[in-house]
Amino acid sequence: MAKGERKNLERLLRSAWERQTALRANLQDAGDGEVMDKNRSNPLNIGDSIGLLGLLAGIFLVIFAPPLLFKAILLTAVLIGFVIFIHRSHWTHKWSKSLKATVSSIIVLSLGGLTVPQLLNDWNVEQTPVPVFNYIITWGPGQIASYPGPPVTATFEHIAGHLLFRYRSRYKLVGVCFHANTIASDVRDRVLQKSVAYDIVDEPEALRIDLDEGFQKEELSVRGTSYALLLVPKNVSPSQFSTIRQAEAMGAVMVQGTTGPLP
Repeated sequence: MAKGERKNLERLLRSAWERQTALRANLQDAGDGEVMDKNRSNPLNIGDSIGLLGLLAGIFLVIFAPPLLFKAILLTAVLIGFVIFIHRSHWTHKWSKSLKATVSSIIVLSLGGLTVPQLLNDWNVEQTPVPVFNYIITWGPGQIASYPGPPVTATFEHIAGHLLFRYRSRYKLVGVCFHANTIASDVRDRVLQKSVAYDIVDEPEALRIDLDEGFQKEELSVRGTSYALLLVPKNVSPSQFSTIRQAEAMGAVMVQGTTGPLP
């Protein structure tokens, strides 16, 4: 073979080898990419999915406190989940049925004893009205009494009923008033003039407070009347108490107090 032909053959063989090597490298890179894409697209198994979902839900509930009803539902689900866990976990599935039942009962009673009282306390807090300063819209006899002049025999409290409508199942409204500078030092011990018990409605409401003769006579010497709004349990009648302290002992809540105008 001539020297020139040998060089051409070596050049062709070298070129073919380089192309083969490059082709193998490209095929391997493509295969690695397909494996990576396949791994990235593989779905989570059911265990990983539940674990991730539980982690995300737990973080969310720590950041945003759920409503009380949702808390009760979640607590029930958690207790059921613990019972299932004790019966099906790979740590406990070989236990006897009696041991599983005993451990499940201990866990449910322990967690329930820790959490149920807190839920009941939260429920009581939600059901207890918060004293604010906008339940009573206006108050008084409608016009200032003239002195000297005929005594005013009744006065009124005009209530924003919609702000208290959520408590209608447990309470009724009672408007009260008393003279501000009577002998009793604590306003909760002063003798009250009271309205009847009114149902809470989802609209403005006027509570009429009739004034007894003793209160009317005090108007001649006393300048200043204080008003208060009570939420009274439905099983309590205004005739059963004479002071705010007595009403509170029976479960009433004073949600707002204010003063003036006359009588």
